[in-house]
Amino acid sequence: MLKILIVALAIVVSLELFAQAEDWPQWRGPNRNGISHEKGWLDQFPDQGPTIAWKATVGLGFSSVVVGNARAYTAGHANGSDTVFCFDALSGKEFWKHTYPSELGDKFFEGGTTRRFNRLRPKP
Repeated sequence: MLKILIVALAIVVSLELFAQAEDWPQWRGPNRNGISHEKGWLDQFPDQGPTIAWKATVGLGFSSVVVGNARAYTAGHANGSDTVFCFDALSGKEFWKHTYPSELGDKFFEGGTTRRFNRLRPKP
């Protein structure tokens, strides 16, 4: 989960560096291939790592962060509930959140929100 948070924060930092940045509207980016077509990326981070623009505590889970229209969205599990969060992608200010009761879902892993979004989709 820490690696996911670091990647998400690196994406957010890149938004600050590139005002006209490409949205990252779904897991692994616009084409779901993990490739950004933006230019000017560092090919190595400094020894101390990338600069962290902001942090947020969202709970347990393995949800990725998606970015669109200068908003960053993610989800986490805490206190018997899942929560979907919307943050300002540049400042980290929380715009809104939606919390709903949910089991941890820890049968095959630590649990959290990786599976919960499936419950939000209508059944075929």
